[in-house]
Amino acid sequence: MNSAQEMRNLLEPLGTYRWEGSFQWAELGCLGAALDQCGRELEDIQREMSLSAAEEEGLEAICSLLAHRPMAQNPVALRKALTALLNIRDGSFSLQAVNDNLSGCGLVATAVELGEPDILRVHFPQVPGIPEDFSKIQKIIENIIPCHLEIEYWFWYITWTQLERKIASWAQLEGLGLSWKALETYVEQISEP
Repeated sequence: MNSAQEMRNLLEPLGTYRWEGSFQWAELGCLGAALDQCGRELEDIQREMSLSAAEEEGLEAICSLLAHRPMAQNPVALRKALTALLNIRDGSFSLQAVNDNLSGCGLVATAVELGEPDILRVHFPQVPGIPEDFSKIQKIIENIIPCHLEIEYWFWYITWTQLERKIASWAQLEGLGLSWKALETYVEQISEP
């Protein structure tokens, strides 16, 4: 029910208004339309004020407060990345805390401790090869991980075994028309059995 109809329902029991064909109903319709528009705008503002529901302006407003914008491409991923960044606290030095915070770069990233002290290996399990705009991602990660730790980045590519399982011959491979760089990251299109 719109605002004009709600106001009419409230005023009707008074019996003093003529609704059909009158200027009163037209005036009430205009007022109701203005109230409906205000309601829609308030709903948009309320949605954008909450990080868990924001879709556009709210997310961009939070991003403008940060030194680096997360590399997330859609609102759901951006909300997740911003939530991770906003949850970083003093003393987030445990490996679990570092891994929780790494999703703030906008990609799935995982840190593991190497045998040597103070060295972490960071890799991107869902992105074969070097992620796009890696220099930006690297800056974000280096702002997230405590500065006393050395970071080693680890990238992965398709293996010959994976390639041989999915492509029967060199002719089939050449038919795909892939460059070497595209072939290295072709694992993205191959699903493991």
